[in-house]
Amino acid sequence: MIIQRKTYDEIGHVWAGMYAAVWGYAPTCRVPDFVYVILEDDESELIGFAAVSVLGRQEVIIRFGASLPEQRGRARNVKALTEVIRLLHLAGYKWVQIHVENTNLAMLKLALHLGFYIYGLHRSTDGIFYVELIKEAADGS
Repeated sequence: MIIQRKTYDEIGHVWAGMYAAVWGYAPTCRVPDFVYVILEDDESELIGFAAVSVLGRQEVIIRFGASLPEQRGRARNVKALTEVIRLLHLAGYKWVQIHVENTNLAMLKLALHLGFYIYGLHRSTDGIFYVELIKEAADGS
């Protein structure tokens, strides 16, 4: 598995297609500051992505992270998410946030297993509730 960090300028031309491949519709959300693209070792196939927005000097949020439908449920998805979080911490971001739909129990369990803490709950404009989670860099830097 290869993980590449791309700016929106580098990936903007394919962003809508990546998003639509996962959720089935074009994005209407805020443009991410950068995207981690997760590919097969030979770069032949997209496994998933993590769209990241910078919230502050030491804090980011993974606004949209997903694997393509045919890739879901595989152990390497856990490895990919773990690696993306590690890369964010190495890049100097002390805090990594994610917001998970309250009905996505598998992702909520995974986030807690990876060391995220629940710090809030919010309701989107379309009535969906999201659990807000945050993880601090292991070394506290």
